[in-house]
Amino acid sequence: MRYPSIKRIRTYLNVSLDSAKDIRSILENQKINYLTKLRRISIVMEAHGVEYISHRKDTYYVQYGIEYINVGDLYTPTLYYNHELQSFAVGDLGTVIEKKFRNLGGY
Repeated sequence: MRYPSIKRIRTYLNVSLDSAKDIRSILENQKINYLTKLRRISIVMEAHGVEYISHRKDTYYVQYGIEYINVGDLYTPTLYYNHELQSFAVGDLGTVIEKKFRNLGGY
C-alpha cells in the first residue's frame, strides 16, 4: 500500500516535521488496522477523533465510504481512508464529496 509522503503530510496537515514522521511511521505499521492508525494519528494531530461518511452502496458487511480524522472543518485538509479504494490520502473532504457527488450522481 502507498502512503502520503512526509513532505505531503507536513504541508497539507500543517504539522511539524517530527509529527509528520510520527504519522508516516504509524501509517507504515503493518501490525495495526486502518482504524487504529487513524485513531493514533488523530492523537498526534490533536484532532477531534475519527468519523465516517457513508456511501450509498454501503451494506452491513461492506463499506464504501470514507473514514477520516475530524479537524473541525470539511474544507481543512485531513488524513482519510477511502474504503472503496482501500487507501489512505490527504486532502479536504469537502472537495472529495463534491467531486464524488458530481461524478457518481450522489454520495
